[in-house]
Amino acid sequence: MVKSFLVTVAALSFSIASAQAIELESGDNSPFTQVCIAAVESNDALQRVVTENGIKDFQLDNITCNDMPLNSFVKKFRSATGNDVIRVTSFENVNNSIESDLCIAAATSNVAFKEAQNLLNVRVRAEELSCNGQSLTRFAKKFNKAFNG
Repeated sequence: MVKSFLVTVAALSFSIASAQAIELESGDNSPFTQVCIAAVESNDALQRVVTENGIKDFQLDNITCNDMPLNSFVKKFRSATGNDVIRVTSFENVNNSIESDLCIAAATSNVAFKEAQNLLNVRVRAEELSCNGQSLTRFAKKFNKAFNG
């Protein structure tokens, strides 16, 4: 009986040890991306990063992480396991422009870019749009290597 209990505990310990948390990697080293990663880590880590970067509470409501609201991002990744490395980016549309929305969507994914064009009812040729002083294609490929806009 004791042997079977020890075997069960050992098997359980092995399965717990082999279930690793996924790794989150900053894609742009911005303070908002640091918030995204810290929020997944723990509430204490989140508070530390917010304080270090002087981020206000109202700003937390507007942070998106990999094109998801911060709360949704945390729910998705806080208990996720696996061997994946997830590249995390956070963009901010400072001037609330359609062009910035398109730049952010292109950097997020090809699907997001097409959806943004449809939602905004615009068609954009990549060579006609500039994002942070770079061509749309160059900007998007920094974050979305598969960009084909």
